[in-house]
Amino acid sequence: MKRRGLSTIVGAVFFVLVMGTTIGYVTYSMDLLENLAYNVDAKQDTNLNRQNEAFEITAVSIDNNEFNLTVTNTGNLPINITRMFVKNMTDSTWNQTKHEIKKLIPPGVSVSKIGEGVGLSALDSESYDLKLVTERGNSLNTQMLSASGQPLEMILYTSPANPLTGQNVTLLYSVKNNLTKGSIIHTLVPDFRPPITTGSATAQLKGSVMPASVEGLKPGESAFFKAIYYVEGGNTEKITFNATIAGATAGNFVSDTTVIDIPPVSESAINEILGGQVGIIAMNFTSFEACIPGGPVNQDCRSNSSDWTRAWNLTRSESYLFRLNFTNNGAFPIIIEKATHLLGINVKTGGGANPPAPFFIRADSNILLEDPGAYVDLTKTLPANPDIQTPFYFGSKNPGEGAIQKTDTNAQIVSVFVILFGYEDSDGISGKTPGDTEYAQTLPFQAYRLHD
Repeated sequence: MKRRGLSTIVGAVFFVLVMGTTIGYVTYSMDLLENLAYNVDAKQDTNLNRQNEAFEITAVSIDNNEFNLTVTNTGNLPINITRMFVKNMTDSTWNQTKHEIKKLIPPGVSVSKIGEGVGLSALDSESYDLKLVTERGNSLNTQMLSASGQPLEMILYTSPANPLTGQNVTLLYSVKNNLTKGSIIHTLVPDFRPPITTGSATAQLKGSVMPASVEGLKPGESAFFKAIYYVEGGNTEKITFNATIAGATAGNFVSDTTVIDIPPVSESAINEILGGQVGIIAMNFTSFEACIPGGPVNQDCRSNSSDWTRAWNLTRSESYLFRLNFTNNGAFPIIIEKATHLLGINVKTGGGANPPAPFFIRADSNILLEDPGAYVDLTKTLPANPDIQTPFYFGSKNPGEGAIQKTDTNAQIVSVFVILFGYEDSDGISGKTPGDTEYAQTLPFQAYRLHD
């Protein structure tokens, strides 16, 4: 009896030990499975977040011998730039280096100055291969290339191609990044070489080349530069302009040639007939606009008003103010006299024509709903700068008169040209002096339609 009770106790203890071990193992296994499931979910989230990261390098430059990259987060998750790898493509002895970066970029935000303060000196004359790596392991490569040694696509335009002697010539120079995807030109500095001339022709640069440089030219993008030269020379003499970029590879330049054009009639004879130089005033056809002061819809004809409309489709027998922008391509300011007028040749149905109706110059329109007063003094000045457009206002029936000339009652089409009279301020002394040159010019016509 005693032995039977002892075995029962031993069996119970053994059962308890077995059950405890089993429960512990099952619990441990469940913890392992739970941790595994958590790690799998975390890994899936990490992979998903890595796939959803999206960012671009939107600008590059070298500022004070340090990299300056701008990165834009184009995705929906914040990204953290943690590392930057740099390899010098110009110096083969420089191995790739790794640099720690800490730049957190929220979605839709651009952050600049990435690459500054890493203790690395960068040169404009050298090219670099860069790789940015995020905390999630995504990377983005780009090449910051120096313009030196890169065969870039270039075009040079000169306008006008056949200038008069004593005229400004505008040069437009374009440089295109035609390199492979991801290759960004970090610095472009234009270099206009001294023009090559024949005979007595000369070309003098006026002012500075604009802009002085361009940073971060992406693949497919073009940079545009502008320069203005004052040219002189004899008939058919040539001026060849050359443009390139600082440090360009040999043979990577572009040129364009202008030919001085002097009319068959001598310049002195033209000056004797018309007074002054010929052909240095230009007008902007697209700025030919009209407005009715206080018209049927209470029009506002101030200079900054939106009631001015393109003067291509106007009403018959209506009193309009006209305005047109002019530029002076000459070497001296030109003062325009009040007798200047805009002529309209009114063409009727069937081809007949009425006598020209003059619309004389007026004061600038700058008062609400005004009928601007007549142009009464000699202060309308065209500065000697082809980049400055000066608006002229026309409309008076006669010089110095307040009444506005009406458009023709019967005409359908009006072709317009401009006659300007004045003088060049050759000596810089205020007012008309013996040192000033008389000036006159007729500008080409343009046409507009009249309706009821």
